Amino acid sequence: MTKSERNNMKSTFLTLVLPVAFACLLNAAGNSLWKYQFQKTPFLYTNISDNLHFLASPVVWGGIISFTTSMLLIFMLLSKHNISYIVPLTALTYVFNILAAYLIFHERITIFQLSGIVLIITGVIFVTKQ
Repeated sequence: MTKSERNNMKSTFLTLVLPVAFACLLNAAGNSLWKYQFQKTPFLYTNISDNLHFLASPVVWGGIISFTTSMLLIFMLLSKHNISYIVPLTALTYVFNILAAYLIFHERITIFQLSGIVLIITGVIFVTKQ
């Protein structure tokens, strides 16, 4: 591998993969915050007005802020990079959500989910190859 190719890989990682991964991590953090809140107080499907009290929850707002920040970062990246790179990389959100499910919520992870994580990471590697 030439020095130019190494610099190109490093540049792609710093300007594309790392920011998308951070946005995916923020997205998963938002999902985890919401999951945490709704485990304590379930979301009711009977009437929307029954759920308005969730808007007073700092945990729900943390999820909203985390998710919104994630989306704004993705919007910024889409304005500068090819959609054919950015959108496939957002599949990393699934990896972070499964990790959070296991590490935070102690959910059982199946071999199929683990296989999916491997496939997603492999896909990310393929998509970022120039």
